[in-house]
Amino acid sequence: VDPYLKRKLQREAAEDIFHHLLGFDLPLEIRETLRDFLLHNRHYRENANIDVTVTPIANGSQVELIVTFRADVVAVANTIFKQHISFEEAEFGTILEASVTSQTHTEKCYTTISPHVDSVPDEPMVYAWTGTEIKLKGDERVNAFVKFRMQKPIHDFWMLNFGISTVHPIVRINENSNLIITASKADQVNGNEYIYKKVFVPGDHVQIRWKPKGTPPNASE
Repeated sequence: VDPYLKRKLQREAAEDIFHHLLGFDLPLEIRETLRDFLLHNRHYRENANIDVTVTPIANGSQVELIVTFRADVVAVANTIFKQHISFEEAEFGTILEASVTSQTHTEKCYTTISPHVDSVPDEPMVYAWTGTEIKLKGDERVNAFVKFRMQKPIHDFWMLNFGISTVHPIVRINENSNLIITASKADQVNGNEYIYKKVFVPGDHVQIRWKPKGTPPNASE
């Protein structure tokens, strides 16, 4: 099919689909963005468990933030999955361990210890690591794990951005006797577990916030 004609057919199909689903039309740019999201959303995460530990260091002016993220990656169609972690330069991020495990295709398994993070050429002051490319068939799943460390100020926050659609993640915060640590509002809180009963799509986030115990509100003002 001629590329121009193919693009025209895709646009017309998108118009019909969204009008049928919503009962009204959206601007072309929004329809194309939604269509691209649906076409590229060929795998998602479930059973996502995120553990967060915040520990004061450096004479109490900084904290060490250690995060572990484990989830099942489920393919809904033939797709390519690659682990990806990025840090702001100011976070001094390092990856401690990363792995992908498949119980049915052992050739797709790998574990890497302390992989190097590289600067992102077209995004100054950002560092990132990308894992091995893994081809997944529809209905195939793998378990992905990553553990990383950052350094942040003693009164600060960290934003966990979701790069893959993630169903009902759970965040567990390990308590620290010197800090108050909380997470974004959850649908259910059970002790130190924050349970989110929603789907996080790429661009959504959860924030982890901390400050020394006894710090009054708006202490910097």
